[in-house]
Amino acid sequence: MKSIKDNYQNKSALLISGGPSALELLPKLKYINRDKFTIFLESKALTPYFVSCGTEPDFYLLPHPEKAKDNSLQNLVYQSLKVNIPIKPFVKKEFHSQLNEILIKKDDYFETWNPKKGVHKKIKHKKNLFFKDSPMDLIRGLPNIKILTIRDSFEREFPDIKLSNKFFYFKFNYESMKKSYLNYINPIEKNDEVYINANSYTNAAAISTFPILKYLGFSDIYFLGFDMNLLGTFEYNGLKTFKSQFHYLLFMTLIRKAIRHGANVKLNFPFHLRTKQEFTDLEVFIEKTHFKLLRIEGDSMKIGKVENMNKVAIEELFT
Repeated sequence: MKSIKDNYQNKSALLISGGPSALELLPKLKYINRDKFTIFLESKALTPYFVSCGTEPDFYLLPHPEKAKDNSLQNLVYQSLKVNIPIKPFVKKEFHSQLNEILIKKDDYFETWNPKKGVHKKIKHKKNLFFKDSPMDLIRGLPNIKILTIRDSFEREFPDIKLSNKFFYFKFNYESMKKSYLNYINPIEKNDEVYINANSYTNAAAISTFPILKYLGFSDIYFLGFDMNLLGTFEYNGLKTFKSQFHYLLFMTLIRKAIRHGANVKLNFPFHLRTKQEFTDLEVFIEKTHFKLLRIEGDSMKIGKVENMNKVAIEELFT
């Protein structure tokens, strides 16, 4: 990754997070001024509908390669199997065939992991395997997207998969250090490698994204689909795939122990929003950061309000 350090000082970053508020805006991405903007796509935001809209991002952010093995709906099947909660009674019938593809062959896709560490580690995906229409399935048809990931983790999850994409690698630094904004935002170069300082700051909204963008030289970041909610990604969001919002929130409550630390997290209100602590952490980060952060306006329904983040219309990125 050192080869692209500070290469983007004269450009702005467009970060596509996959929140359902952006669904109606995806066809407009083809009008973005690519001379001014570099487009980053978060892990789960690579979906069939996104691909069909015809805009190929510059970078695919994959700090945790296992997240490329399933889309949002498929991941909920995975989580439900950990706690033996049947998902089909909650989901619309039109999606049952997709669920059945996983449920019928669950022993082929998953293996026992380390249940003594908690139910969230009861099972895991097998190596090299990923589902149809998952990000890994789709990235194979997008060879021009550059992938930002962790080499050891990627090779552990996909040891036999060969992609023609260009890779840029970083690592997480887990050494104990003082928690501060500066330690968080500034990666460390060590032995020809780039390290993101994990656990060096309280911000949980984008633990590796902000340091990476800083390292590449960006100072302006535009967010698309940065909804700060728990509704899922693009066409796989819970309001589209589940029978109702009630069914979705009830299901998420029932499987909360399958998600790491889920049982201990204090819920926000309305319940579809991410935790209050995540909002507080982000707002504190915005007060301290050198970045100019702008949120692109989408469907305002269900978006979590961040007090000190300004909004902008997508049309302002066209020229």
